[in-house]
Amino acid sequence: MLHYRRCGFAFPESQAFTDLLREVLRILDDAKVHLPPLHFLFDAGPNNRAGVRMAERFPELAAFGRKNIDPAGPPNYGPFSNLDGRWQGCTGIEAEATRQFVLHLVSGIPSEFPMWITLVLLGPLRWGAADGTDLEPREASMRLAPINKAPFSGLSPSMTYLVPGIILQRVSMYGLRMWTTEQLPEADAPYAADSLQTLLKRFGPPETNSVHSVPESQEVRVGQAASAEAAKVHAEFKNQMKDIVETLALPYRVPEPREFGQLPREPLGKIRATIVATFKGDGWRAAAEKLPAGTHKLWKQTPGGRRMELAFDTGSWSRHVVCAMALFSERGAARIPIPADSGLRLQYLTPNPHVFGGVLGNMRRVVLELERTWMAAMEAAIAEAQ
Repeated sequence: MLHYRRCGFAFPESQAFTDLLREVLRILDDAKVHLPPLHFLFDAGPNNRAGVRMAERFPELAAFGRKNIDPAGPPNYGPFSNLDGRWQGCTGIEAEATRQFVLHLVSGIPSEFPMWITLVLLGPLRWGAADGTDLEPREASMRLAPINKAPFSGLSPSMTYLVPGIILQRVSMYGLRMWTTEQLPEADAPYAADSLQTLLKRFGPPETNSVHSVPESQEVRVGQAASAEAAKVHAEFKNQMKDIVETLALPYRVPEPREFGQLPREPLGKIRATIVATFKGDGWRAAAEKLPAGTHKLWKQTPGGRRMELAFDTGSWSRHVVCAMALFSERGAARIPIPADSGLRLQYLTPNPHVFGGVLGNMRRVVLELERTWMAAMEAAIAEAQ
């Protein structure tokens, strides 16, 4: 497991981004913490000309952005960023930016350039443990990311990106925030770095202080972005779902919504046991974890050694069933909904055991087909990308 301690700070509206960044840099310099090149993201958001004005003021910034030509309006710029391909929606321009350049850019935010998102990353850092036992900094995703998306988000870096370092972010609707992160040898390890303690004393006490432990498989190395081929395969199957279902000749005719008023209502009995029994013959097993009421999960291992899950929502008071299948890999998770008819309603009312069993039977047939096709194609695409 990889362990990280993260502290969060919120600042008043009067706090200038540029002043905060200067103060953080000063503390790091005084502590002799080696600082790698800064990374940034400036996103004006839709229908906001701040990006154009910023590029006009700093012509060298244009190299870090995408110019969007909208036939219905004037040209605008997409996000300016030097974050790599592991970040959602970023340009992939990984040019270095000097400290002074970034300080100049943020000096006009938000008064002159009202950006939707302003993000500056300082790291990965070696904080400098007092005993000289600094860990090698490792970047990880806080959650297993969808396979068709990059793992890190500029809108929510504190919820997606783990690395020893500092995140400075201003989002127009939330204000200015800062997060410090220290990588730990164990989840219950004490603070080890004097330089980080100095920073915490200057801005503390933090509003949030938590330890995040994630599997080593969620480490995301430079150059390890989402698999483009796997994402393409995933999108194609989702788009073809209606055609796939229509070829299966499903055994049960799911009642139309207008018919449910005439159907008898009876208790469904042991819902989880019925789900397990329906899929058990195909190798699916009940998941061991404790789940909230109205939710159920099955799992199995793929031929490629990856984990697949079927997640069911049967409601805590209403009588319905929704199902999705997920494939988990070192590059993320891919989820695909499981329909029980070619109408792709996805949520099916189940007023009695007969309808419930019929819907589950149809879903089982769709799952078998997707294991044969979607799962096999996804595993091939993932393996090819490795």
